[in-house]
Amino acid sequence: MQPNGVPFTVPKTEFRRLLSVEQGTWNARRNLGRGLAQFHLLPEYGRNKINPIAIVGGGPSLKSRIEELRGFRTIMACASAHDFLIEHDIYPRYALVLDPVGSVNLNYFSWRQDSCTYLVASHVNPDVLAHFEAYPVALWHAAGEIKKNIRAPQIIGGITAILRAQFIALHLGYTKHHYFGVDSCFTESGESHAYDVNEPLSTPVQITVTNGRTFTSTEMWVEQAKQFFDGIAATQGAFHSTIHGDGLIPEMLRCGNPRFHEVMTVT
Repeated sequence: MQPNGVPFTVPKTEFRRLLSVEQGTWNARRNLGRGLAQFHLLPEYGRNKINPIAIVGGGPSLKSRIEELRGFRTIMACASAHDFLIEHDIYPRYALVLDPVGSVNLNYFSWRQDSCTYLVASHVNPDVLAHFEAYPVALWHAAGEIKKNIRAPQIIGGITAILRAQFIALHLGYTKHHYFGVDSCFTESGESHAYDVNEPLSTPVQITVTNGRTFTSTEMWVEQAKQFFDGIAATQGAFHSTIHGDGLIPEMLRCGNPRFHEVMTVT
């Protein structure tokens, strides 16, 4: 298989849902009944923005790029990156919550902020929403996690928060996306994130890209890398992406299909 021009084999994987679509839909209907703000009704939704947005994952390269990130006015923290940013006196404008089960992600949201809007997927369990109830929250609908009969825009994307953030930022009107900590691999010394994580990772795999450089990744991260470029391709140049740092995803861009260089840059 050649995902987007980078020849390596993507392992066959089966990702177990934390919630069924039926349970997710039931949660969404109940959560909508709480009268919380909805993402597509936010005043900034759909309004074209001149300034860029920084979309931040938790990959280990984030540590070496933290000062670059500090210069961005609008920052979206994805999943577990939230507390790491706050600890470095970087305050995101948005924080994206996709995982529906509190035990998966709430440990990374200890330092919640009134200045941040928490974009919480509507299919989450009640304990997730309860964790953010004293702070600004806007519900969004994750396509594929709930039934299509909920009458509101559903955000497409892949299996991780980063992969939904591509499209959420676009819906917010941002056409200049800067990605930090989007590595999809371990460092040579074995670090998986820019900070400590207390959760098991999926099966490690070795991935060699076109130039012969080999990365240690996981089945889930390899799928994330593939889906990241699938998302870029699907939007057909609707936004420009700049990737800050090193890792599997930046290397895929360096060595992959040249057509992506028209809408993507790696630093």
